[in-house]
Amino acid sequence: MKARTKAQRLLLEYSDSLGEITKDQVKYAFDKCFTKTGYRTKTKGTGCLECGHVWQLSAEITACKCPNCKAKITIEDTTKKKSDQGKKYFSVLETSGDMQIVRIYELQKWCEVGHKARIHIWEVVQQFFRPGEMMQVVARCRTTSFNIDSFGGQLECRKIHHTYRSDFNKYDIWTDVTYPKIEVLPIYERNGYSPLVEGISHYLTMQAILRDCKAETLLKSNQIGLLACRVGNRSHKVEEYWNSIKICIRNKYNVGDEEVITWLDYLDMIAKDKKDLHSPKWVCPPNLKEIHAKKVAKKQMEAELGHLWYKYCDLVRYFNEPTEPTFKGKLISLKLEVKRLTASKREIERRLTIERKEQAAMKVREVEQQFMDRIASYKDLAFKKGNITIVALRSIDDFFEESQALKHCVFSNEYYAKKDSLILSARIKDERIETIEVSLTDFKVIQSRGKYNSPSAHNSDIVALIKKNLPAIRKVYKESRRVAA
Repeated sequence: MKARTKAQRLLLEYSDSLGEITKDQVKYAFDKCFTKTGYRTKTKGTGCLECGHVWQLSAEITACKCPNCKAKITIEDTTKKKSDQGKKYFSVLETSGDMQIVRIYELQKWCEVGHKARIHIWEVVQQFFRPGEMMQVVARCRTTSFNIDSFGGQLECRKIHHTYRSDFNKYDIWTDVTYPKIEVLPIYERNGYSPLVEGISHYLTMQAILRDCKAETLLKSNQIGLLACRVGNRSHKVEEYWNSIKICIRNKYNVGDEEVITWLDYLDMIAKDKKDLHSPKWVCPPNLKEIHAKKVAKKQMEAELGHLWYKYCDLVRYFNEPTEPTFKGKLISLKLEVKRLTASKREIERRLTIERKEQAAMKVREVEQQFMDRIASYKDLAFKKGNITIVALRSIDDFFEESQALKHCVFSNEYYAKKDSLILSARIKDERIETIEVSLTDFKVIQSRGKYNSPSAHNSDIVALIKKNLPAIRKVYKESRRVAA
């Protein structure tokens, strides 16, 4: 839009005074954002996708230097000729007077065997921050609709549009790489701002460390994973366990970026067991994955007992029997289920009173009905690439089977009750490989975990496939909201 006010005209003056991106910055952006690969075939040799050079290479070599351009490349055995790694975003931080500026560039790279790689880079967003004021934006027009997410037009003053969600900032873009030589205002430097923060946009970080003392504390103590939770969709968890987090900081216990979700789930479990959340013994476990796995196994046993009781109640209602029926001669077709129920009956009776059993059964039925209402729109959602298929978990039984197969807490921690998350399962044929949690508030991949909460060998392919199809999930979400309204 045209600059109509004095503030907008001043903003455009700031924008026009900015210099062009340097050659060093362009080289750094493409080196860090895109992987350098070579394609090897059985008959036509190995082709470098950077310079197009083709030569013969031994089949045992998986990485080498291209003899022509000297680039370090990873060799892939494939019949493909072209490579398109999609769009990437690169940011540069600068200052001008009392204004903090974040410049965001869109990068694309097209590679083909026998041809030099073609690259494209252009500036799409300029974010202007002045401490104590709202962010102002000079940007190209961003179109986000169904499967489209693109920029076009000229750099102009833009409104920070809120689409179908009031908290959605159209020009708040998370960038894949930030140029390490940064310029920041003294106030941000004082509050601990660092470009090493990954997984969080500069906008959210800069807003948080000036407005939220907890975010500033997490940043200064290098608890980056917890900072991402604080400014993301787990802010309430950081608030709930803040005293435990301070214990971690005091004892110099760093919750790793990859383990932060596991750690928060672990605190949920020990809180239910009424452990002391102010004790380093419980909140600073030396081997988080091992202890979490033990807790999950314990919860899994309790969940299995509750799950069996739910099945037991269904059988009772089906056969019109009293509360403690005798099954002799009446459950021939369900022999296996009868064995499981009778073997677990004494343990269930010991653990639960009749009143608690009824309450648990009613709660499970209520939660299951709420989940089935929410998941109805996503039942036909499926993504496939190669031999990997990703589908939504469509029932509580699916969650139970997923948890049993991968030995994690997706069932015991009641992920099916999370209204702002979509849980999907990645499979190869009929084998469950990973469980993926996608946020329905900001449409990001929160976590993708395989067996025992560890990434599988296909983790990067699974995450890439989900990210590619986030617009499709957003479309289904939007349609479900419209139908509900």
